[in-house]
Amino acid sequence: MKFFLRRLNLIAKRLIITSTILSMAILEVKNLKVKVENKIVLDGIDFSLGKEEIHAIFGPNGSGKTSLISSIIGIPSYKIVEGKIFFEGKDITSLPIYKRAKLG
Repeated sequence: MKFFLRRLNLIAKRLIITSTILSMAILEVKNLKVKVENKIVLDGIDFSLGKEEIHAIFGPNGSGKTSLISSIIGIPSYKIVEGKIFFEGKDITSLPIYKRAKLG
């Protein structure tokens, strides 16, 4: 029982830390749905990246890692059908790639 309570306490601390980090997000993706050549390649993607955080994207071939990054940076063949991408609080979803690059 002690182990369970300690683990529950650690989980609660992580949740608090996570919610604090979300409020300071420099990159935030909300409900992203993307298609390439009339095929949905991403659907319902949500995440945020806080300042001074490091994230890694893992997955098997064809799981959407490159599609996610290509959508975030604004590669034109990746059409955002639904959702939003925010950089430092600014909606960059419809910005072209060169304007996104200028933001940092």
